[in-house]
Amino acid sequence: MTSGVTLKTLDHVIMTEGGSITIPCLYDNQYKLNSKYWCKGFTWEICQNTASGNDAGKWTINDYPADNLFTVQLNNAKSSDSGRYWCAVEIGSHADEKKPLYLTVQKVPDVSVVNSSVSGHKGGNVSVQCLYSSGYKNKVKQWCRYKDQSCYTVGRTDTSQNSSAQISEDGRRSFTVLIIGLRLNDSGWYFCSVGDQQVPVQLTVTEDPQVPVLTVPETKPGVKGWSNYILTIQTGGSVTIPCHYDKKYTQQKKYWHSGIDKSKTYTNTTEENLTVIDLPDQSLFTVTMRNLQDKHIGRYCCVVETGEQPLANVIYEPYLKIQSAPDVSVVSSSVSGQEGGDISIQCLYSSGYQNEVKHWCRYKDQSCYTVGRTDTSQNSSVQISDDGRRSFTVLMTGLRLTDSGWYFCSVGDLQVPVQLSVTKAKPKSPDVSVVSSSVSGHEGGDISVQCFYSSGYNRKLKQWCRYKDQSCYKEMRTDTSQNSSVQIKDDGKSSFTVLMTGLRLTDSGWYFCSVGETLNPVHLTVVEAKPDTVKVTSYVERFCLPRN
Repeated sequence: MTSGVTLKTLDHVIMTEGGSITIPCLYDNQYKLNSKYWCKGFTWEICQNTASGNDAGKWTINDYPADNLFTVQLNNAKSSDSGRYWCAVEIGSHADEKKPLYLTVQKVPDVSVVNSSVSGHKGGNVSVQCLYSSGYKNKVKQWCRYKDQSCYTVGRTDTSQNSSAQISEDGRRSFTVLIIGLRLNDSGWYFCSVGDQQVPVQLTVTEDPQVPVLTVPETKPGVKGWSNYILTIQTGGSVTIPCHYDKKYTQQKKYWHSGIDKSKTYTNTTEENLTVIDLPDQSLFTVTMRNLQDKHIGRYCCVVETGEQPLANVIYEPYLKIQSAPDVSVVSSSVSGQEGGDISIQCLYSSGYQNEVKHWCRYKDQSCYTVGRTDTSQNSSVQISDDGRRSFTVLMTGLRLTDSGWYFCSVGDLQVPVQLSVTKAKPKSPDVSVVSSSVSGHEGGDISVQCFYSSGYNRKLKQWCRYKDQSCYKEMRTDTSQNSSVQIKDDGKSSFTVLMTGLRLTDSGWYFCSVGETLNPVHLTVVEAKPDTVKVTSYVERFCLPRN
C-alpha cells in the first residue's frame, strides 16, 4: 500500500470487466476543505483529469471530510480503463498532493471478493471471502485496513483493540476473513491482498439495540467456536444446538449457562423442556430446548470447566430470538444422505433480509460457503443458489462420511442449525447379473441359465452369445445349430432365461448374457453322458437271474 504524510491509497487494484469498483483515497485532516480530483496518466506530468469535486458519470468522486477520505467509483469498466491513476488534492499556490495506483481490468480477475461491501452489528461477526486464480496460490494472502495499514495474515488469529480477525485458506482458490466481536470503530475501508494485487472492501458496523450483551464474569471466550450469533426459532418450537470443544476436554465437565436466570445445566441431564447430552466421541455436546416462548429470549453460553487457568471456557455464545414467524428458518433441521450421494437444504428468510449475505457454514472448522459460488473441498461440492426473494438452496454433491456433522444457514447475523448424517452407501446391484456364472450338463442333456437386468434395461436387446465365434442368440427365437438348440425367453420385467437342449461336448466353453451393451460371462461345461443304468439292469435280469 502506498503511504505518505498526506495521502494514502492502494498500489495495484484489480477488477472485473463490466463491473464496478470504489477506491478510497485517505488524506490528512488539514485538507478537509481542499478540492480533490482523480486523473489518469503514466506520469504526473501527463496526467489527465477524469473526475473532480463531487462529479458523477463514468467516474464518480465523493468527498467525506468527516472521515478524511474521498472515494472514486468506476462503473461498467472496460479493459481500456486499465492504467495508472492518481489520487490528488488541490493545494493552490503549492504543488498538489498526489499518490498513484495502477488499475487492471480483466474478464476473470486474478483477485476478487464475493462482496465489496459488508455490514454487521456491534458485538456481531462478519465474514469476507477473497478469491484468487491458481497462479496466485503460493502468494502471501492478507487482510489489511487502510487507515492504520495494519494487516492480518492467513493462518493467524489476531486480536486488536477492535476485534478478533481469523483468516483461513482453502489452499486452492479462496481465503475467508472472519471478524468477530465487532466494534463501531471497526467501520471503514479494508482490502484483500494476494501478492501485489489488492481489492478494496468497505465494512460498516452499526448499533444493535435488540440484542443485550451478557457478561459472564467467571468465563472468557475459548479457543474454538463463535460468539454473539443469533439463532431464530419459532414460538412453541424446539432447537438443538451443538457445542464443539477441544478433544483434550473430553473428560471435563460441561454445562449450558442461561444468561436469563443464571442457571447451569450440566451434560447428560434431561428436564421437561431441556436436554443436555455430551458426545465425547464427536468432541461436542448438544443442547435441545423445547416449547420455546418469549421468556426464553436472551443470551446463553456453552461452557467447559477446563480444570486449568482459565477455570472455564465459553466455547459458544448464542443469542436465542423467539419469533412467531422467524426471520430465518429451514425446511428441515435434520437431513441425511448416502456416501457418494447428494442432499439439498432449503433456507428461508423474511423480506427484510433479502439483501443480507447468505452463507452455509460448518460449525466444526468454521468454513463457510457463499451464495453464487461452487466450492469443492476435500469433502464434497457445495452449490448455493438464491432465488432472490425468500429462500436459498444448498446442494451438496458427492457426499463423504466425513461430511457428517453440524452446519448452519446464515443470513446476515441470524443462524439456524442443521444436522447432516452421511451413511455408507448400500452395495449397488449390478445392471446385469446371472444366478450362476458356471453351469454344467451331460452330453445330450439340457441346461438353463437365468440372466437378470435392472429396470433401466427393460427395453434393451437381450442375447446369449458365445465368445469363441461371437455367435449370438436373441430373445423370442429358437435357434438350432450344429451343436444344440437354444431358446431365450424374457419375462419382460427383470430377467430372461436361456435353455440349451441336446447338449454336445463341443458346446463347452465361455458364453455371456448380453443386455444392451452390458455383458456378464458364464462358463459352460459339458461332460460325457453316463451309461444308461436302467438298460443294464434289464439285461442282467433277463439273462443272468434264475426264473421262477
